[in-house]
Amino acid sequence: MNTKLKTLLATGMFTFSAAMLAPLPATADDSDMGNLTEDQREAREEARDTLDSAIATAKKLMAEDDMDMDLSQVKGMFVVPNYARVAAGVGASGGEGVLFVRENGNWSSQNWTQPMFYNVGAISAGAQVGIEAGEIVMLLLTEKAVDTFMQQNNFSLNADAGLTILGFSERAQAAAGKGDIVIWSDTAGAFADLAVTIEDIFWEEEENDAFYGQQVKPDMVLMGDVGGDMENHMNGVVN
Repeated sequence: MNTKLKTLLATGMFTFSAAMLAPLPATADDSDMGNLTEDQREAREEARDTLDSAIATAKKLMAEDDMDMDLSQVKGMFVVPNYARVAAGVGASGGEGVLFVRENGNWSSQNWTQPMFYNVGAISAGAQVGIEAGEIVMLLLTEKAVDTFMQQNNFSLNADAGLTILGFSERAQAAAGKGDIVIWSDTAGAFADLAVTIEDIFWEEEENDAFYGQQVKPDMVLMGDVGGDMENHMNGVVN
């Protein structure tokens, strides 16, 4: 771990709570498990599993030896812990992702929202058909990038959406205000100096509703309107 990252951790600018790595506590509505359908119970458990995996992936990014960007500028983090792609022409690609945003849209806040669950379609880099399977983290550096995720319908992250997406190797450009999103993957070199496009992202309604025990929308989670025992559950993930 380099000196700058150690300094960030020491000052609390970007820290991981030890509790984050423990099993997730019960949601506010676990008492209603008997009232849920089998599909709803499965959706809630799947959401929890995805959240556990997303936290582990974010920790892996933080352990990178060359993680030296000023993380205080990060307004949101979208983590896809298990992106999968099969051979071109044989099957589909995609995965589930978890979004965390600075609480209440306060970009200087030390607190973060509860998780928001999305499905992701194809991710491609340059002329490649797509990247290999693996873990992916998107650091959202601008309000424009966060606002894009506040949509529930199918949307994409690319130049057509007015977004500049930089590979992790180009994060110095992001620090100079030249990028909306910095994207990292554990697949070495996947996003090196190539134009990245992420397509077919949409709000995972079933898992979000099952996780919170009520119908929720992105802006409700952003503003902390999910309440209950979940209110401060994810605070301390990234500070």
